[in-house]
Amino acid sequence: EGGEAASTAGGASADREIVTVDPAALETELAERARELSGALRVHLSPSMLEMREEPALPESSQQPEAPTEKAKTAEPHGAKWGTTVHRLLELCVRKQAYASAERKKYALQAVYEVLAADEIQPDERKLLDPGQKYPTEEALYEALAQTAVRQTAFLEDPKHMLRRILESGKWYPELPFEITLPCGDPLRELCGGMIKPQDQRPIELRGVIDLAVAAADGWILVDYKTDTLRPGETEEAFAARLQRQYAPQLRIYQEILNRLGQGKVQKVYLCAISLDGMMIELEHDRH
Repeated sequence: EGGEAASTAGGASADREIVTVDPAALETELAERARELSGALRVHLSPSMLEMREEPALPESSQQPEAPTEKAKTAEPHGAKWGTTVHRLLELCVRKQAYASAERKKYALQAVYEVLAADEIQPDERKLLDPGQKYPTEEALYEALAQTAVRQTAFLEDPKHMLRRILESGKWYPELPFEITLPCGDPLRELCGGMIKPQDQRPIELRGVIDLAVAAADGWILVDYKTDTLRPGETEEAFAARLQRQYAPQLRIYQEILNRLGQGKVQKVYLCAISLDGMMIELEHDRH
């Protein structure tokens, strides 16, 4: 399957700068900003590393007058562990091509236990996973989280959904890890923002994971999953514009990474808003 081919593709590119690494790198999303290793800086790429801070909510008097949508009224799980859980579920669904509700339920439980059962859930993390504090036991919480994940990914059941059509357009690579060395003067360093100090001349080892890359006939299609939710009073149009601004730097780096693989240029870049029925938000990008 496409996921297995990812390692082969990385091996075939050994004479290039990029090599694939263990997908477990996904679990290091909150890894340290940078540390010295063998004379180089090693940096793990994540949205927070690019200083894409959440935009402050508008003062109450200046918020949009529209009533919150139904999706914004109900407190949903959120936070880093929830995002990792949903990403793992989507990875399993793509790898197994398992889109039916019963299949997603099985893999949702697997994802929840993989992400949450390994370590004790801290009180602040539990508040994010269970905003209403409805579930007194971990077993009940895990079951509820799995049900929420299944509900939020129901769009996968529709073969006409854009994500399904993208997956059918070429060879897919879910959770594609990368590691690239950026020498001094590499233009990609400029896209890394605050991760790299301008005066630092050392080579940079940049690593991260691309949620989904599809090698289509005319080039790459890049998809990044987001579990962000609507703010009170925020329209879907405003939500899409906010995500475009917030995550554009991250996606520009991913685009350049794929461009350097030597298998065609990136033709399309999308954010997939999981909480809005998998709404696909296209980002403008340089195709040259």
